[in-house]
Amino acid sequence: LEAARQVSNSMIDLINIATSVAAEDNPNSPDLRKANLNLNTSIKELINIVKPGQAEITEAIEIISNAVSILDSDEPLVIGNRPLWELHEAIKKLADNSGGIMIGAREQ
Repeated sequence: LEAARQVSNSMIDLINIATSVAAEDNPNSPDLRKANLNLNTSIKELINIVKPGQAEITEAIEIISNAVSILDSDEPLVIGNRPLWELHEAIKKLADNSGGIMIGAREQ
């Protein structure tokens, strides 16, 4: 959260400095270069924080998508050779109450 806040602050600083530099007609301003570098650094820091968790996020999305595909089928859940219709229906009801997740998973 702090890294995202830093990116936002760096963007605001860059916009403010760019506005000031534009008024002065000085595109080679060292302040503008510094603000741009600060924004780039902030973005890289944010990416480095988010990047390690991306594989887990992708895996979770795939698991959810596969589960939704199973729930969308008319086949019951089966353990051994016993179909579990009631459990299947209960899980479908629970999933239907999580509409945003279901829609997102179907779009994958």
